[in-house]
Amino acid sequence: MELIWALSTDPADAAGVLTLTAAAKGMDAACSRAEKMFTAHPDAQIAVTMGWLQIQHARNLQAASQWLKRARQADCEDAPLLGLELFLSEHLPEYNTEEFTARILARNDLPMQTTRDALLAEGRRLLRQQQWTEAEAVADRILAVEENPQARWIRWVTAIIDGDDTRAQTQLSIAGRKIPDAAMRGFVALGWLYMGDTERATQVLQEAHKEGAGVGLINKDLARFLRGNFQETEITEAD
Repeated sequence: MELIWALSTDPADAAGVLTLTAAAKGMDAACSRAEKMFTAHPDAQIAVTMGWLQIQHARNLQAASQWLKRARQADCEDAPLLGLELFLSEHLPEYNTEEFTARILARNDLPMQTTRDALLAEGRRLLRQQQWTEAEAVADRILAVEENPQARWIRWVTAIIDGDDTRAQTQLSIAGRKIPDAAMRGFVALGWLYMGDTERATQVLQEAHKEGAGVGLINKDLARFLRGNFQETEITEAD
């Protein structure tokens, strides 16, 4: 495949080479190869592939951010970068999530996945601001197109707010079928946090600690709550 890319310089071939390299030889080898590829042919897909590989293989968000910055400096195509930028904006303080969400939702030429992820980020913002009706409308918009566990989570929160425990349990059960356990603990804690029930949010996290279970850091809001209420070693972070 590397020979194919050398002949074609197709970014899709480059992404395949880098993904296989990371899996077979590790991130150092992938980074070395990516440096050569990007120097010869600066392309957004190479930078985005390396950004996601840094997150998935090394959990290195800063390294992913550096690849984005290089792509921006090289004036690479904008659209492929937005999904990764949105993800990083929910975890790194130097990014503004609302800014990226607005940029994505103002466009109609992006992949459906990028638009959906922006809608989910918008739904979380609305929950944080306790705009329950508007948040549920975002969830309904997503679910009209596809079944999505995070949209079900939004509906869980709004059902709790409405006092409909049966509907809330149904929504959470559906969400839990697709969301990994660690991430689910993070979402449940975040939901209670947005509802203003820090005691229940803390309880979810304490139970995870007691069981030695990981917690998915869904976004900066949950990470900030963890830092403010738990010692560094008390909670095991999970993807």
